[in-house]
Formats: sequence, C-alpha cells, structure tokens
Amino acid sequence: MARPFDSSDKSESVRNIWNRYQNIVALYPDELKGTALPYFCDWLLERVVLAEIGTTDQDMALEIFESMNDRGQRLSNTDMLKSFLLARIREPDEIDAANQLWRNRIAELTDLDKNADSEFIKHWLRGKYAHTIRERKKDAVPRDFDLIGTAFHKWVRDNQPAVQLDTAGDYATLVNHDFDRMSHRYIQLWRANREMKSGLEHVYYNAVTGFTLQYLPIMAAVTPDDDDRTFRLKAELVARYLNIFVARRMVNFRNFGYSTVVYTMFNLAKDVRDKDLDRLRDVLADRVADIKESFGGVRSFRLTQRNRSHMHYLIARMTAWIEEESRTGVSFPEYVTRKRTYPFEVEHIWADKYERHTDEFDNPYDFAECRDGFGDLLLLPKDFNASYGDDPYSEKLPRYFGQNLLAKSLDPLAYERNPSFLSFIARTNLPFKPYPNGFKKSDIEERQDLYRQICQRVWCPDRLGLGGGTPSDTATSEERKAFYGVSVSDLIAAELVRPDEALRGARSGTEYHATVLPEGGVRVADGTTFDTLSGAADHVTQKSFNGWQFWQANRAGVWRELGQIREEYLGLATGERPQDVDPANGASKP
Repeated sequence: MARPFDSSDKSESVRNIWNRYQNIVALYPDELKGTALPYFCDWLLERVVLAEIGTTDQDMALEIFESMNDRGQRLSNTDMLKSFLLARIREPDEIDAANQLWRNRIAELTDLDKNADSEFIKHWLRGKYAHTIRERKKDAVPRDFDLIGTAFHKWVRDNQPAVQLDTAGDYATLVNHDFDRMSHRYIQLWRANREMKSGLEHVYYNAVTGFTLQYLPIMAAVTPDDDDRTFRLKAELVARYLNIFVARRMVNFRNFGYSTVVYTMFNLAKDVRDKDLDRLRDVLADRVADIKESFGGVRSFRLTQRNRSHMHYLIARMTAWIEEESRTGVSFPEYVTRKRTYPFEVEHIWADKYERHTDEFDNPYDFAECRDGFGDLLLLPKDFNASYGDDPYSEKLPRYFGQNLLAKSLDPLAYERNPSFLSFIARTNLPFKPYPNGFKKSDIEERQDLYRQICQRVWCPDRLGLGGGTPSDTATSEERKAFYGVSVSDLIAAELVRPDEALRGARSGTEYHATVLPEGGVRVADGTTFDTLSGAADHVTQKSFNGWQFWQANRAGVWRELGQIREEYLGLATGERPQDVDPANGASKP
C-alpha cells in the first residue's frame, strides 16, 4: 500500500504543485466521474497538448516567462521583479530564504495598502539608483525616474550595473539585505504618515499638508545599514527641510503640487543620497538657505476658496506650538483630526456682517478681503462657530477665553494668573496683546504681524537643526526653472498659450485686462509691460498677487487660471500625471 505523500519538507515549488493537485481533486466535477471518466481521459489525452519550451540561458527564459504572463491575468511589476532577481540566485537555500522574505514582506506591505508594495519599490529604486529624469520639454524621452515609475522590473533588468548587480551573491544581497531593510523603513514611514510618531513628527506634519513626495528624498538619504536611531534622525531632518519648504510656499501662494516640484525633489534626492548624518545636515541647511520664499509673505496672506486646508494646517501648527511651549492645551493631531465630535475648523473673528464695519470700509469687497486676512482667523471647534459665529466681537470675546491660547490671547484675562503663558511670552518676546475694546482693521493687521512672527518661530531653521546654511549662487538655469516652475514663454513654445492672447483678472468686483507678448511678457491696459505675471497683477491692483492665480485665459468659453495651464504643461513634460489631485494644492494623494 502506497504511503501518503508528505510535502512539508519539500521545496516551495513542489509544495505548490502538490497543493494544486489537491485542488483538482477537491474541484473535480461529479458529472465527469464514474462511467464518464474514461471519455474524459480520452479527450484529455487526444485534445490537450502540453508543450515544453527550452531556452539556452536565463535571460531568454525570463523574456519568455514575461511574454507568456502578459496574457490573461497579468503578473504585477512586483511579481516580475521578484522572478528576475530570484532566477539569478544560485544557492537553493538562498533562493528559498529570499523567496520567503519577499512573499512575507510584500504581504505586509499590501496589508497596509493595496499599492504599497509597488509604491515602496518605486521610491526605493528612484531614491537609490535613478540619475536622470525626463527633460521638461515637448517630446522628451523617459529617463530613469520615469521608467522606474512605469515598469521598474524592466528598468532593473536593463540597468543591472547601475544597481550593482553582477554576481549571484549581489542578487541575494539586494533581496535579503537591501530589500529587507529598506522595506522595513518604508513601513515605518508609512505608519508615521498616518499617526504621529515620536522622532518622526515632521513626517506626519508633511502628510497632513497633502505633500506625498517626501518618501523619495527620505528613502534616498536612508541606507540599509543605518540603525534605528540614525534612520529616525535622517528621516526627521529631511522631513523638517520639506516642512519649511512647504510652509513658506503656502504663505506665498506658491504651488507645491507633484508636477510643480517633482524636479526639485528629484534633485534633492540625488543631493542627499546615502549621506551620513553630518553631511546630510549640511546639505539640507544649504537647501534651506536657498529657499527664496520667506514668511514675509504672511503680511498679505489670506483665506481663499482654494487654500482653506493650508490655512487650517498652518493655524493648527501655530496653535499646537503655543500650547506645547506653554505646557497646556491639546496636541497637533487633535486640531486636524476629523474624528472628533466637533472637529476644529478655520473660523473668522469678525462675523460676516459688512454693515457693522461701514466706518472702515466703503464697499463689501474690501471688507471681505480684510476679513479673510490671516490675522482674523482662529481654529475653533465646529459647534463654537455654529453657536456664536454671527455674534459681535464684544459678545464673542468672553467665550474665546475658554478656547485654545491663540484665541484666548484676545481676552485680557489670558494675561492674569497664567504663569506658563506669560513665561512663554517673556521667553519668545512675541507681541501678544489683548483686544478688550473691539477688533478693528488695524488690529487685524497687527495680529497678522504676530502670526508672521509665530511662523518664523515654528519653522525657524535654527530651532529645527537646519540653520547656518550657505545659499548657492551657482544654480544652473534648469535648476532655477525646476525650483520656480516655468515661464509664460515655455507655455507659448508648447502652444498652450498664444502670442497676443487676451488675459483677464478680477478683484473686488473690478475686471482687469492684459495681453500676452510674443517673448513671454505681459502688457496691461495702460500700455505698461512686465516680464512676469505677478508684476502685471501687482500693477493693476496695487496689491501683492500671485499672477499665475490672478490672470486667466479663455479656453472654449471657460476662463482658466494660467496656473492651471502651467500644470497641464508640467504634466506633459514629466509624462506622469498625478492621480486624485487635491484642488487646494495640486499634490497627488497616496
């Protein structure tokens, strides 16, 4: 009598074959059993052909494997990469170890998110090995960065020397060492994106802003041999730089969406790749010194239809910092979570009642613009505004005393018997003051300057360990273009904007007109010409405006901001359009 076959001590391939045979037994239909079985056997022997395909080398075998699996239920890029790497490991024990590690880690990643495995591999390979990116011009060809994004398994196969793959041991090391440790770090980062972790706070802050490109430079800086302390210090340093970069762009109405800053992030990744901790700090400090935007932009920063999420984030950071420094209140995650019964929301100090302010404003448009100023905004629970939002300031003021310190600071009582807050004010020399007798236009402007100084404290490079950098004066034209975006002349060259095309802009119910000049400048209605869109917008409005958001062009009867047309241009140039775009900042969502 034959003994039952025991597959427990066999290789994974043998176990798979045995298990599939058990599937056949379990799923074999009853109607093909008994007297029908011989007929089925004849059909199987006569009509089904099993073909053996032989190859002369592994490369041909892999090519045939990929071609055959490009039919029906396709294998993923992750599966293809695994097959390529494992096929080049010689020792059976190493193959089994690598295969088991890969399967377990991919399962762990996909448990986090269905696409986490491929996202990790893209960030890993781009961060560590990509040296080129598609040029920002029409008909440019995909380079390392782009090819990894679309078919990373093919890129590795075609660029084995770049990944330092030569011997069978190299392939085993890449899986059993590099893949193992870097994927573990990615999982840590993924979790820090969704829940604030000690030592990785700025990773969480960046995630709240919707900035999804932070994985790339962090994975570039981290090495497989970094211990946990070094990993956290590196990740936090990179995240701090990115947080300064994003915050300064926010208050200056600058886009930080995928298409706009992907070149900057790619160049950053190359600059920080595999740097030790001290050198990484130096590189990032120099990068901070090179950021052209400053918190001086807060002076004209205001709430718009597009930036409410930015405003919420900035005020949440400011409020949480004040509370933390004063050893009171709630933490940052509480200010941004939507799981509270009454989540915090951006609220105006002034009620939307123009008739109460006719002594300072001649029309409701100027009133609305002043009311939307940064200095007139707080973060308060949703039920507070529902109950008191329309009340006059004099009636709101006593109720602010029961809220966070930024709101409470409007009330004189906040400065009595409150040693921790008073100590904080003395230590920072911030110009906090109460407003007991009303809150006028000049008070909003005064409060706006307080907010500017708070931002400078919260995102102070010295406080964040990134001070003392040296600004670069040798940036190439392409590097400057990658940092600042594109020009109108680029849009003309791409045939997205026409020379002599009419533009319009509007403010406070007044419409303004301009014309695109052939060389990329702008001529406004009074005949004055400007090299930049913002210069033209500032001239006609006598205010500081982001010209890309102010000026619009007519497209099939719809007026579109030139900033949106620029995004179209950048999408064509990079060849990789982000999905699920956040309309507030253009950043692709994870």
